[in-house]
Amino acid sequence: MFKKNNVKISTITIKNSLYNNDFKLTKFLFKYPFKISGYVIHGKKNGIKIGIPTANLIIHKNFPLNGVFITKTIISSQTTEYPSIANIGFQPTFSGTVKKLEVHLLNTNMNMYGAYITVVFLKKIRNEKKFTVIYDLKNQISQDIQNVKFYFSNINKKKT
Repeated sequence: MFKKNNVKISTITIKNSLYNNDFKLTKFLFKYPFKISGYVIHGKKNGIKIGIPTANLIIHKNFPLNGVFITKTIISSQTTEYPSIANIGFQPTFSGTVKKLEVHLLNTNMNMYGAYITVVFLKKIRNEKKFTVIYDLKNQISQDIQNVKFYFSNINKKKT
């Protein structure tokens, strides 16, 4: 068993930090922020249909995170870190059956199909929710995006 500053480092400790969305503890245990990398795949184009395009990654159905998160995304062919918002779950509004990570990059609209990306998790915003009306989903996502913009504007203020 390993310890760091009297914190036991084990698989269970790491999994619990993820289940509890404790990204500060996860970063402490790993020595770097929690992130997921993979190739962007084609989805059902629901994000495009509602005007909020997403890059989709398949993840294991037992992946410990679920919900909507403030993230930053790095495209492997670039060095820019894009502020982003991510959803991990089954897309209940669209009766999804496969757990996915969907990430929307703020202030950009590039085609990322086939690109290798890294999504860095910073903070959980809310749990995934089923909406009965697409309009309500779009409004909620718009509010979530405003929260992400506010988060990043505060970080940028602290840097100056």
